[in-house]
Amino acid sequence: MMERQIRFRAEDVEVPPITGMFTSMLIKKNPYFINHDDFYDKQVLIKMLGYDKEFDFSKYTKDIQKGDDDDDDVNVNNNNRTK
Repeated sequence: MMERQIRFRAEDVEVPPITGMFTSMLIKKNPYFINHDDFYDKQVLIKMLGYDKEFDFSKYTKDIQKGDDDDDDVNVNNNNRTK
């Protein structure tokens, strides 16, 4: 693996909503995998990745209404399997 140094500002960093297998963040719209051990100052990494902010779970969970049992009923029909 080749080591590179990149100069960038905080506003150049974007954390994608879903990170890819080898993408931790986008820097100047280019995907990068960040090895946390390579950061001398972990607080900088924490700020860049947004770990210092509250996490909004509502983006990743659906609204659950009281008394809604529809998710508990699962019907599986195994008669149509192909061999």
